Amino acid sequence: MGIFFAFQFVGGDDVELRFLSAAIPVAGAALVYVALAFRHNAFVFFSGIYLFLVGVLWLVVSAFPGGISVIRLWPAGLVLCAVSLFLTSLFRYRRLRCVYAFPGAFLFAFGGVCLLFSFDVVKIPFVNFMSRWWPLMLIVFGGILVSIFLYQQTPGNKFPYDGGEADSEQDGACS
Repeated sequence: MGIFFAFQFVGGDDVELRFLSAAIPVAGAALVYVALAFRHNAFVFFSGIYLFLVGVLWLVVSAFPGGISVIRLWPAGLVLCAVSLFLTSLFRYRRLRCVYAFPGAFLFAFGGVCLLFSFDVVKIPFVNFMSRWWPLMLIVFGGILVSIFLYQQTPGNKFPYDGGEADSEQDGACS
């Protein structure tokens, strides 16, 4: 994503930037096609989906006359990465697996929070917010982990995975 957005800072005429803006989603779509038709490789599929989504985002943002700065837009890359992880899980396993769901949920939540600060929905700076509220964040995340653990201890509950996922460690099941 950094390499992709670096072209905004590099000089050059708009024709090259427009070509690059159109080439990124096409390259992503080509990777998705290769993953679906030939390779059936999750990494190739993830890379293709991510490039396609970032390219479409870039096309949409570049369509606005004033544009949006990269400094404000970088958290959208985290959200798009989470969406790509969810889609990759569906591609590889035909369902959402915890190996993809937990990192995807974390990236989605963190990207969403950073977008709130980036677009000044929350008026205080992110550094000030984290320096003041980091103990509460630790308590909330710890509480979530303890809740999941206690929920798993009750008989019959297999959260965060189903029975088929608990039996197969090589397919990326949570242990």
